[in-house]
Amino acid sequence: MEVKPRNEKYFKSRRIKKGTTERPWLTQKDPRKKWNTIIPLIGLFIGMGVCTFLIYDAIKSVTNNKYCSVFEDDFSSGFNGEKWMKEVELGGFG
Repeated sequence: MEVKPRNEKYFKSRRIKKGTTERPWLTQKDPRKKWNTIIPLIGLFIGMGVCTFLIYDAIKSVTNNKYCSVFEDDFSSGFNGEKWMKEVELGGFG
């Protein structure tokens, strides 16, 4: 079995000589191809605008009510045994 040398980095064609193929896309640009980028970007910005409006409308419709406190306790003076009850667990969680 013969081992091929690894000095060739890529495939070289023997039929097509380098520089003989025509590549017109490199010399002249198609002006219509820019719309392949512009149209999706327009759609993206319109979609972001619609999402922004929907989020703004949803946040605006949320009511901000003022609630009165039903129960308020102050623990600065310590534990009040008349209002609260101690619970001790023996399972290792406190």
